[in-house]
Amino acid sequence: MQQTRLHALDAIRGIALLLGLLLHGSMSFWPGLDSFGYPFSDNSKSMTLTYMFYVLHMFRMAIFFLIAGFFAHLSLARKGPREFVKDRLKRIALPMVLAFIISLLLIVPIALWAASKFYGPDYLSLLLSYQQSTPAQPLLMHFWFLYYLLWFYALAVLGSIILGKLNPADTLMNKVTELIYFLCKFRFIAILATGISAWVFYTRADWYFWAGIPTPTEAVWNESPAFIIYGMAFFIGWAFDRQRDCFVVLKSHWPQYLLLALVMTGFSISRLNPVPFVLLDISNTDKLIFAISYALASWCWIFALTGAGIHYFDKENALRRYLADASYWIYIAHIPLLLFLQTLLMDIPWHWSIKFPLIILISSTLLLWTYDRWVRYTIIGTILNGSRQRKNEQAQGQSSEN
Repeated sequence: MQQTRLHALDAIRGIALLLGLLLHGSMSFWPGLDSFGYPFSDNSKSMTLTYMFYVLHMFRMAIFFLIAGFFAHLSLARKGPREFVKDRLKRIALPMVLAFIISLLLIVPIALWAASKFYGPDYLSLLLSYQQSTPAQPLLMHFWFLYYLLWFYALAVLGSIILGKLNPADTLMNKVTELIYFLCKFRFIAILATGISAWVFYTRADWYFWAGIPTPTEAVWNESPAFIIYGMAFFIGWAFDRQRDCFVVLKSHWPQYLLLALVMTGFSISRLNPVPFVLLDISNTDKLIFAISYALASWCWIFALTGAGIHYFDKENALRRYLADASYWIYIAHIPLLLFLQTLLMDIPWHWSIKFPLIILISSTLLLWTYDRWVRYTIIGTILNGSRQRKNEQAQGQSSEN
């Protein structure tokens, strides 16, 4: 039973990362981003893709962090603190640093190309003016999730060591785990998580409703709502590994969570400004109502899709496993390629319904090809996912043993 769940959770984590391709591939078609100095602006705008982003962003990375918390507890229990830290530095910190440097070197010239196409000959002066009139530009880019993972891993290891010394019998965490299971069994976990999330949304001064959970592209202290919400998801996943019956509960509750997610998502959409990414001057009551509806929709999506994944992905599947392995490489490598394709197509007079699928098709094909040819069976793949062997190599190894 435990082993099948590991297949399911691996698949859910992979899907969460792969959805990033859709989300980031749609950004050039969002109306309003060019007002922030975003040069990757297509001449065909789409509110459909903007709504797609709004819904995906409600749950995508929170599910990833929940599953990451589960596997973190599993790995720490097996390896111990020292080996766990070494493993995380190898698989998370090293890829983050190297991929960030390479991505930055690729993105800068692509961004200048996009700006020259969008703004014309005076693009440099316009970019400088935007830089001075808007908040600091993203520094972590799409690698913020690895940065956050390192924070959560460090806090988890430190907390485990301290609790191990103060409470060797582990009675405190056992009580916490029992509480999490109780909250999960009677659906109170969604209410508690919604309350905390709604509070951090409500107390944030400049909250763009369309953006939902603020993307922490700069530092932990600049986006405390994201740190709290994703940290809470990580901790829930951590507790779920201690009491895996929580997944059994979600497996039975997911249709109810899904129904409520759809209802609350629709309600929150009805309260959005028709013009995306604009700060609204609204009453505290309206802000609180939206914060609660958005938070409840988010957590219902998280628990619904996790439970559905446990239900439908409980059997080992070679294709799902392959895509789950590939998802890490695809996510850390996809942004420069997407930006290049978006810039290439941005001024071509085609409808977004042609451009967007074309961008996704080309990028996903190239990324999967590079993964299979240059990553999966090389030292890069070993760092990201562990050692993999081609089928013919496995067969030769087995025959030589015989």
